[in-house]
Amino acid sequence: MRGQRHPEPEGQRFLEQSVSRRHLLKALAALTAAGAVVPLASACGPAVPPPTTAPTQPAAAGKPAGTSPPAGQPAAELKKGGSLKVAILGEPPALDIMFTTATVTRNTAWHMFETLYAPNSKMEPQPLLAEKGDVSADAKTWTFSLRKGIQFHNGKEMKAADVVASLTRWGAMGARGQVIAQRLETITAKDDYTVVMTFKEPTGATLLSFLAEGSSFVMPADIADKFPKDKLSEYVGTGPFQFVDHQPDRFVKMKRFDKYQPLDKPADFASGKRVPYVDEISFIPVPEGTVRADGVGTGEYHFADDLNPDQVDSVKGQSNVTPVIVMPYYWLVYHFNKKEGLFAGPNGLKLRQAVLASLSMEPLAKAGVGPQEFWRLGPDISAKEVAWHNAVAGADVYNKPDPDKAKALLKDAGYDGTPIVATSETAARSERLQNRPPGHGLGDARQAAFGLEGVRRLRDGARVVQSPDPAAVSGLELARLLGEH
Repeated sequence: MRGQRHPEPEGQRFLEQSVSRRHLLKALAALTAAGAVVPLASACGPAVPPPTTAPTQPAAAGKPAGTSPPAGQPAAELKKGGSLKVAILGEPPALDIMFTTATVTRNTAWHMFETLYAPNSKMEPQPLLAEKGDVSADAKTWTFSLRKGIQFHNGKEMKAADVVASLTRWGAMGARGQVIAQRLETITAKDDYTVVMTFKEPTGATLLSFLAEGSSFVMPADIADKFPKDKLSEYVGTGPFQFVDHQPDRFVKMKRFDKYQPLDKPADFASGKRVPYVDEISFIPVPEGTVRADGVGTGEYHFADDLNPDQVDSVKGQSNVTPVIVMPYYWLVYHFNKKEGLFAGPNGLKLRQAVLASLSMEPLAKAGVGPQEFWRLGPDISAKEVAWHNAVAGADVYNKPDPDKAKALLKDAGYDGTPIVATSETAARSERLQNRPPGHGLGDARQAAFGLEGVRRLRDGARVVQSPDPAAVSGLELARLLGEH
């Protein structure tokens, strides 16, 4: 869902609209598969303080951060100290969210890095490193005032020159950054605490949403200039935790940044006040979901990210572990390579429509996710909890399987049976779809309309980043491959 080569016209027009003009998501909404929510697990234990600054993470006692104690009970006193061990999905392909938006990269690196804006619980962008943003009457000039006194982990103060250098790098590497860069006339530091972005054409408030996305993080100008298009190997940000060590396939270690300056506003999802309590966090790659689940039960890990839904019952039976179902967490969708190959051009549109007409979403959701408590269906690409929600666009074609229609579209497109390569962010997720009993897997749905073999090739996230050839990608790594539409 992150990434960019050449934006579609719909994406360009979307930037010109105000935030309320969300109907332009219709083309994307029609292709949405199943919105899936997966459980997170964390271990109870009095010696373990609340794990991170992110208000979306469950606390060590298993309750989502921000929940109140039962009536009549005093709130627990929060104390600093301790070390937190977090089991993540696997080895991050990078710790650079501009280089890749892989889940393991994003969920790890955003403890170190921050952006000008951050989303609240409705996905509305709120100032974070920016004090405020103003737009000209013609919507071609945006002026951002920066917070003063914000320190990088190297002890230097964040200035406008750092923001300019960081956003310039983002424009060369990031998904949304490349969309912005194509529209941008200039980006300059008016003074030490003011950044001015001038655009070739009117650019709406969607810019703020792009600036609230993790890949637009701010780093020192000298580091941004040192790695203009290459993966970072120096990690200096403004976040509540700072980099200590990275030993591939073993851990990524961070420590609390004691000079961190949180906002004096209530925490709301990723926005507002962030307070780092623990002294140290170790992010430990654990690709197997069962190992992550077992690890929180034995106390080897304090927190396990993204457990399989079918593991929840076993976790519920452990007195020292509480599974937390986060709603919403992510959504599952096919991303097609519309730049080149089978799914590009007029015939590619017919093939994409054929895929949609061939799919019954309930069996796919059950096969790929599990019990219905962990997923819900809808044509929208934004959950009902957020401001972007639109349940109408695409409803006329979503989850209406019609094999005859699919076959007619294939014939009209001149499809000759060329194999279709699909990848997933993680091989495990692909295998869950591919290896289900007959009638319940992804291969069965495609076989019915296409006569194909199903998923021909599976890759994990690190390999997908480098893959040049898939026709369709399921998962976040579309960003580095095909562009975001």
